[in-house]
Amino acid sequence: MIRAALLGLGNIAWKYDANKPDNDFPLSQGGTLKRYPGVELVGGCSPDAGDRQGFSNWSGGLPAFAIPEEMLERLHPDMVGICSPTLAHFEHACLCLEAGVRLLWLEKPPTANSDELQQLIHLAEQRQATVCVNYFRRYLPSYLHLRRMVQEQTMGACQTLRITYSPGLARNGIHLLDQIFFVTGAQGYRLLWVEQDGSDDSPSFALRLPEGQLVLGCGGTLPYHTNDISIQCTGGILSILRGGKETSVAESRENELFPGFFDLHMQKNSALGAGGVEGYMQNSLADLLACGANGGQPQSSLYSAFLSQRLLEDILKEAAI
Repeated sequence: MIRAALLGLGNIAWKYDANKPDNDFPLSQGGTLKRYPGVELVGGCSPDAGDRQGFSNWSGGLPAFAIPEEMLERLHPDMVGICSPTLAHFEHACLCLEAGVRLLWLEKPPTANSDELQQLIHLAEQRQATVCVNYFRRYLPSYLHLRRMVQEQTMGACQTLRITYSPGLARNGIHLLDQIFFVTGAQGYRLLWVEQDGSDDSPSFALRLPEGQLVLGCGGTLPYHTNDISIQCTGGILSILRGGKETSVAESRENELFPGFFDLHMQKNSALGAGGVEGYMQNSLADLLACGANGGQPQSSLYSAFLSQRLLEDILKEAAI
């Protein structure tokens, strides 16, 4: 049995499952750990007394500590879900690794900057630990289909990627920065332009990938979450909308009335599947546990998160000039 603890006791740790709508899948790390076979949630940690009490009440009386070192010493967890604010991720991850924790489920962004991330990679290697960064869209069927279709050029060569996000690039848009590299397999980028007269935390931007694809990002300060990606290929357009809840595929076909001209036609049954976010937390945890057992790297790892971390820094730095 794997003993798991939570460091940080906010929404993604357990609160999303405290008063959630009726569904069959958990929305938080704690809710997932409580249900997952072979895993025992044994406690948590937060400096906030209200969060500690709320967590204990929700979890049926599990202990909650104010100081991470005390939690690690008292509980001796095999795994820690790090759900604290981003600025504390590096410190908390290092504390866990130094204490001998071998499995980390790390919320995004993994660290505050790429220098911290590089140091964390080095320490995890030294400690032979397995770390999964919770970019959970890498584990959803629609995004996996999108990746396969782009990399296999099912709809022809990829030309342009358009992403739309709100609120906040570091808070929500970072998922799409990760998808840029996940879907295309690109190993680099060249930043072309960043909006400097808009929102510092939700800027629009443009970049070019090594194989020539243009990426256009549109940020917005909106009262709702939006997380859309649309990929223009030579044979049509592939889109995942509303954070993964909806997909569409538009195929290029020759116009019957005007030979030599081509129009877009929507597929009745999208090749990307119906969409949906069911199982996103369980799939991420399953990958972490499997890789911890066999010595592999999770699909969303510290290594795979490096480019999106650096891109996030570059965009926000330019936006603040």
